[in-house]
Amino acid sequence: MSVEGLRFRPDDQQIWETFSPYLKEGSWTDAADQLLRDINRSFWRRKILGWIRFYRRNQGNISDNYNLQWLETAVDRQLLLDGPAIPCAWRDKHFLARSIGTKRVHLLHLFRAVAELRPASVLEVGAGNGLNLISLASRFPNLKLAGIELTRSGVEVTRRVSELDRLPEQLIKFLPEPAARECVAGAIDMRQGDARCMPFGDRSFDMVFTSLALEQMEEVRDAALREIARVTRFWVVMIEPFRDFNDEGIRRRYIQAQDYFSARVGDLTDYGLEPIFVSADMPHKLALMPGVVIARRL
Repeated sequence: MSVEGLRFRPDDQQIWETFSPYLKEGSWTDAADQLLRDINRSFWRRKILGWIRFYRRNQGNISDNYNLQWLETAVDRQLLLDGPAIPCAWRDKHFLARSIGTKRVHLLHLFRAVAELRPASVLEVGAGNGLNLISLASRFPNLKLAGIELTRSGVEVTRRVSELDRLPEQLIKFLPEPAARECVAGAIDMRQGDARCMPFGDRSFDMVFTSLALEQMEEVRDAALREIARVTRFWVVMIEPFRDFNDEGIRRRYIQAQDYFSARVGDLTDYGLEPIFVSADMPHKLALMPGVVIARRL
């Protein structure tokens, strides 16, 4: 497929309308100052104690932490407008907002990528509690969807919610574009597994995507990206904090403190992936700027 003329980025008004319901009142400056203090403490703790494995992000403690998180986080409760706010930014503007608002913007970009690339089959790597897959199943009823997730609880939550007779009202309202159906039972092949060794054959899916999942895989980045490139037939979509967008200041310190993903967009060619679209022009948490990178398999 030629990518000329495809519109992968939503327009500014769509992005703003997607994000703005999650704005909150309060002092952005105070919140940003507190965030900077917290990040600096974490950064120096990591510098001093990083030689101890306990203080480094690894697949073992990631699995333990997220197993608990998905058990404790009901999808509909996660999407409520109420809740604590964090400092966010877009271009030269600053906001306090619920972090789930940035997630909704990421989902809008994912919808646009699917609509433009028109894959018949899609795999999410690091599917978490299934929010992305359930949303895609609701919006694109003819899409063949699969997910792989490291944690048992993430798989269980995804299966439980996706098999409801009707999706939770908060989830339907959360979609950045209208649902085409409100029951997605049987639409998602969700499996527990490791991104380093996925149970799929070569070129199994037209499109593979990640959304703040590679962020957690720095320790296994090479193996995960090789597997992603192996199982895609055509496209890879990544909504991730590439170093290109987080190379200085508070964002760089935050990534170093958390042992987060630190690859550059240009590194993707080492895995047989050619970037065809790159944009980080959307509202983001002050501490971390994800970008949308769409690549095709070479």
